[in-house]
Amino acid sequence: MGVKEVLKQLDDLYQICRRDEAELLLEREISSCRRQKDEEGLLLLFNELMGLYRETGRAEKGILIAEEAALLIQKLNLCQTPQQGATLLNAASVHRVAGHYSQSLMLYQQAAEIFQKNNLENSFYMASLYNNKSQVYLDMNQYETALNYQEKALYLIETFSNSQSEIATTKINISYTYMALNKLEEAGRVLEEAMEYYQTSGKNDSHYPAFLSAFGHLAFNQKDYVLAAQYFQQALETELNTFGENDACRMIRLNLQAAMEKIKQ
Repeated sequence: MGVKEVLKQLDDLYQICRRDEAELLLEREISSCRRQKDEEGLLLLFNELMGLYRETGRAEKGILIAEEAALLIQKLNLCQTPQQGATLLNAASVHRVAGHYSQSLMLYQQAAEIFQKNNLENSFYMASLYNNKSQVYLDMNQYETALNYQEKALYLIETFSNSQSEIATTKINISYTYMALNKLEEAGRVLEEAMEYYQTSGKNDSHYPAFLSAFGHLAFNQKDYVLAAQYFQQALETELNTFGENDACRMIRLNLQAAMEKIKQ
């Protein structure tokens, strides 16, 4: 099977939330690329696998793949190319999930320099970089800086065609930043804007559980603990059905427990 066909099958599996099958497909095709010494195909699949590990909370596995991908970049003489930029972007994201913030920011900066060198300042690559970099600053409680990068991402994404999913995901991120800044009205506004997508074509989107969780956090901050618990319960069920047990499920359970304790008071 060619790598392009593999990538299409992966997209199809992600659309119907069959992550386990996607992972099996990736592992099988990576083994095939190794046997056939298809190193360019291997690099593409490594980037896909890094993304899957990031999404499913297995950052340490993603870091191991990132290290192998970096060696491939050198071997294929792809330094300072968009391929290296994309690989650095994925590597930075798995380091962020692992809590390696300094390393993550360094890799994001390296990726940004490569994209700029290749005249990709207004590309989806840069929008993704801004969105993911903002998450580092959120984790570091630097909320104004995070919001600045999120707004840069949204500005770019809104210029792209067929970007409804990415726009909605960015608005989820922005809502959390507004909540952290105690700007609850603004948080509610951007979540309402994202709702139209998730209530129609976005119910099978991999970020739908995050959307539900965001509404749960908003309700909690507004002291509507019953509504918060309902959103967290729905988010947990959706996350389990989509990805199975993972770190996100454990975090949602903690949030649900906090809401239930408030209800009992």
